[in-house]
Amino acid sequence: MTAKDFAALLAVYAFWGLSYVAVGVMVTAWPPLPAVAARYVLAGAVFAAWAACRRDSWRLGRLERRASALNLVLLMSGGAVLLSFALQAGVSAGVAALMYACTPLAVAAWLSFLRGQGAGRGAWGLLALGLCGLAVVVAGSSGSTESSPAGVALAALGALSWAAGTAAAHHLAPGVTGRPAAMAAEAAGAACLVAVAGAAAGQWGAFSLDVPFRIWAALACAALLASVLAYACYRLLIRRGHVLMASTAMMANPVVAAARGFLVLGQGVSVMQAAGGLMVLAALAPMAWSAKAGSEALPPGE
Repeated sequence: MTAKDFAALLAVYAFWGLSYVAVGVMVTAWPPLPAVAARYVLAGAVFAAWAACRRDSWRLGRLERRASALNLVLLMSGGAVLLSFALQAGVSAGVAALMYACTPLAVAAWLSFLRGQGAGRGAWGLLALGLCGLAVVVAGSSGSTESSPAGVALAALGALSWAAGTAAAHHLAPGVTGRPAAMAAEAAGAACLVAVAGAAAGQWGAFSLDVPFRIWAALACAALLASVLAYACYRLLIRRGHVLMASTAMMANPVVAAARGFLVLGQGVSVMQAAGGLMVLAALAPMAWSAKAGSEALPPGE
């Protein structure tokens, strides 16, 4: 990994986890599908402005169209929509983050299936250690384990959809550059798709612009920091071949949230949270070092 890659990874670690809390706030006032559509409208507008400033070409190549279609259906529409439904169904942000933290395991499984090769024992062991650490972090968080079974199931399906999109895009459209124009097209397509689904479900009748400021702040946070900044950095890492390392950002989200609460808000950190965080760091550090050394994040099986 280069310094640019590490900076992108840190940005994904720092900002992507905000979407769990932001979406949870948004669905208290808006139905899930209109909330996701509004998020992608704002993100698409930012990507379009970015593309215009760069004078980016709006013509997408064959591989770009393929990657954009996979990202639109499986990542943006699948992963994000199911997360919104899960949070509305009663799953807590901590448990949702834990479900999505399974993404690296699912990505490794998908890549093993698509490539016809297994992951090395070391990679699977580190991922399992990180997931156990996450379970300890969530269990040590006050009230974070109170969730409905339906919400947990929806979050798990969303994580599987996200992992499938990540692995499939890397396998079927390798090396595709995440240009602002392509990401704007993805966001616009996802917004249209979700908006139509919301209309079919009759959810737009409950959508109103007369909502408290915190709803608009949550929308800006979810769109600008997660859907624009973190997503662009995620696409950069995927393009450079750091597929599994990029997906570990999902695993770091609960730990980053606990650290943010301790450093910024002065919230306490329990012994279980600290122990779980150390387990996650112990899992991620060797993977990051391996990526820095230029070795494969998903080593072939023997």
